[in-house]
This record gives sequence, C-alpha cells and structure tokens, in this order.
Amino acid sequence: LDTGIITEGASDGVNVCEDIEPYNATSSQDTDVNGHGTHVSGTIAQKTNNGVGVAGLAYGSCVLPIKVLGDNGSGTFADIVEGVNYAIDKGAQVMNLSLGTNARSRITSYAPMDDVLEIAHVQGVVVVAAAGNDGWSKNVSYPAIVPSVIAVGATGKNDQVARYSNKGKGLDLVAPGGDMSVDGSSGGILQETLGSEGWNYYYQGTSMASPHVAALAALLISHGHATTPDEVLT
Repeated sequence: LDTGIITEGASDGVNVCEDIEPYNATSSQDTDVNGHGTHVSGTIAQKTNNGVGVAGLAYGSCVLPIKVLGDNGSGTFADIVEGVNYAIDKGAQVMNLSLGTNARSRITSYAPMDDVLEIAHVQGVVVVAAAGNDGWSKNVSYPAIVPSVIAVGATGKNDQVARYSNKGKGLDLVAPGGDMSVDGSSGGILQETLGSEGWNYYYQGTSMASPHVAALAALLISHGHATTPDEVLT
C-alpha cells in the first residue's frame, strides 16, 4: 500500500498480480507520479532473469498495487484503512506499509486503523511497516507501533542503524534502508523507479527497509517455513 506503481516506460517491471485489479483509494490519478511506491514494490517483486534492471528479493511473488498515498506522498487514515480492507478482501498474505505518522507526535492508536489491522492479523495476514525517519529514539511511528505489525528500522551500508531511523518502543528489527548522508548516493537503496535522474534511482529511508522484510515474509510463507504473522516474526 503506497503511491501506486509506474509501469509505462520502465525498462524492467514489477511482477503485478494479474488476476486482481489494482485499487486507488485516493483522489489522485491511478499511476505513481511520486516514484515512492514503485521503488518499494521493486524491492519486493522486481522481475529478474532478464538481463535488465534490478531484481526483487521475492521476485517469484506478485504485488497488488493499492494506492493509499497521493501524488505528494501523503495520505489519510481513511484511505489507508480502505486500502487495507481491500487487500484483506482480495486475499493478500503480506502487506507492506511504507508510511506512518511522525514518531514525535507519539500517536499510538487510531480506532478504525487498529480494528482493520487486528482483522488482518486474525486472518493471518503479515503486516510490515516502516518505523519512520524522524531520528526519534523513544518510539516508532504509527501504525508500525501497533503490536501486531512488524516495525522495521533502517541500516546503512555498514549495517549500523541509520541516524534518521526511529528506534525505541515498538521496533522489531532493522533492514537495509541506506544512508546517503554517510555514503553519498551509492549509499542508498537502488531500485527501478522514475526520479529526477531517470530510472535506476537511489532512495533511502525506513520505507526502503520495510519492503526487504515484507519480501522475506513472502519467501518464508511460500517455502512453508511460516504460516502466521507470529511465526514470520519469530
């Protein structure tokens, strides 16, 4: 669930689920003009074995594009709840939420979101979310802080937790998110998306870390090593 996916013009594409319609919960256009959702989705399921572009970690899986963030990358709880409900209804096994509130606001609950995330958990859907990029050490962002959600912080090239990554209460684990403040552009996470420098563009953030874990969850489930969200986390 993100800003959508760019397909036209990409030299290599994300494996999109062909039997389920993409969904747009926002008032913005259907395609991803922001680039964030395409980058995130590529980390999970970018096509491979074609000599082009960058591979996704769970390239045998498919992504159901659900647009819950607008063209500027922001969104509403209502749109996110609508998107999560759609994913549950369509049988998603893993959801990635590279989004959240500012951790410094200390928001830990929003009833409609809490309710739909609990439904997802009870139905066996793994929900992974970005811990947030506020550099806050006391707690992670909402909804990552929800107990049933796997909250993911970010590491840089040297495997140290990035300075921008939220930590503290609610953090479950960390994954590669890049740190261009230390290593320059090459210190970011490379994935195919359309940015100011064209295709094959580096991003950094817990938004980039979260799909690494979502992809791993998909692999654990597909290979029979886990069947529930709690088994995936442990």
